[in-house]
Amino acid sequence: MWVFVSVISSAQGSSPLLAAAESVISALVADVVACIATTKQAHNQVFDVTRLDVDHRTEPEPVLSNGRTVNVALEAQPVQRRATAQQQPRDALDAAKGYDLVAFGARPPQPAPLLSLGRLNDRIIHAGQTDVLVVVSAGEGVSCGDASRILVPINGLEHSMAAIDVAACLARHNEAEVVLFHVARPLIVTWADSAYGGADDQALTSITDVMRDLAEQVGGQGVRVTHRVRTSDDPGAEILREARRDDYQLIVLGATTRGTTVHLALGATTQEVLTQEHTPVVLLVSH
Repeated sequence: MWVFVSVISSAQGSSPLLAAAESVISALVADVVACIATTKQAHNQVFDVTRLDVDHRTEPEPVLSNGRTVNVALEAQPVQRRATAQQQPRDALDAAKGYDLVAFGARPPQPAPLLSLGRLNDRIIHAGQTDVLVVVSAGEGVSCGDASRILVPINGLEHSMAAIDVAACLARHNEAEVVLFHVARPLIVTWADSAYGGADDQALTSITDVMRDLAEQVGGQGVRVTHRVRTSDDPGAEILREARRDDYQLIVLGATTRGTTVHLALGATTQEVLTQEHTPVVLLVSH
């Protein structure tokens, strides 16, 4: 796998607090990518990384291209390139072509009708042709290696299944526990349904069986895994309640882009989870 990591520095004049938070987020992105790379390499899978620094603080300068290609590990450095704010976002999109995955960090977005992770980040997600890994964090000093419990909300669709692979890689690296979490929307049960045992019970039994099968598959990769099913008409709120109920250090979430507008459309549940600042989120956006 060829991975492209985009790191965006603070704009000139930004507060020291903001600059420090962005530095922590950038380190967390690199840490997450390195953890995944180490696990992939342990299973003899190629995982090469190129890093692009988009610098708001400098004048335009040529992109550096004299880096060396390496398989990134915790102690290794990826190929490094540099662009400036004046060159974004087109150069970042062009540079990311041909990669299997693009990774970058972002702060939790503000609760608003329209979701945004930043102008360049939105463009990479919306206009890019490859999958995107976004590490969303408020900037606290947390590292991937500190994660002992990882919450993975899944809805049964392909993009949420892809997030399980990311969580499993992180868990194998840290010997962490993965909790597969599904929120089932309550069904409208009629009198006739109740007379025949209840549609809700049947649906929940089927969902629980599927979750058990998924847990067995993940457990077969050498990962400690449990599964939980909750019923709620607000999946986002239920996921956040679960994240606060137990001691999770990471949430790994899958999503896909929806719609054709310039604004991000990742779904109401994803947006609700991203806006919280309690737990860092690793978001895999599939195209």
